[in-house]
Amino acid sequence: MSHTKRSSGAKTGGGLRERLKKLLGVHEAPSRVAGAFAAAVFCGTCPFFLGVVLVLPLLLWGFKLNKPVTIGVSALLAANPLGIFVMLAQAWLGLKLLGRDVPDWLVRLDGRAMWEALRRSADALAVGAGGGGAAGDSPLALLWAFVVGGFVSSLAAGALVFGGVWGWLTVRRRPA
Repeated sequence: MSHTKRSSGAKTGGGLRERLKKLLGVHEAPSRVAGAFAAAVFCGTCPFFLGVVLVLPLLLWGFKLNKPVTIGVSALLAANPLGIFVMLAQAWLGLKLLGRDVPDWLVRLDGRAMWEALRRSADALAVGAGGGGAAGDSPLALLWAFVVGGFVSSLAAGALVFGGVWGWLTVRRRPA
């Protein structure tokens, strides 16, 4: 009768840890892991989910990024229930970058005034008028500001995440 040695719990945990490291790409070059996180942050915060739908598959294919990290982080960011605050901040940034007045409701985060402005904008678009109130309140001005602010903030966030993750992994992997 042959005796087989049973593996201990510590060894099983070590195997799980190694599988998790492999899944997360910890053994990949720091630039590739940082690139996966940066692409995920960029795609997950792009306006209108364009990053997740259009850009993410191209980045995964073109740069051979770590799929679980990139898809997981971008999905978490795109489906974030606090995403409305990110979108409002992107619209604010876009209005500032374009030199337009920021509506009071955006600065105060006044939900009731925001819905009223959006209703006026929808009514104006329905009848074919371009107006909707103050200069920064017009539907096309807000839309354009959201797009500009969204892409600028997404690129900046992706660049910051790349630098942070790459720096952290580089320092962490140096021999002691």
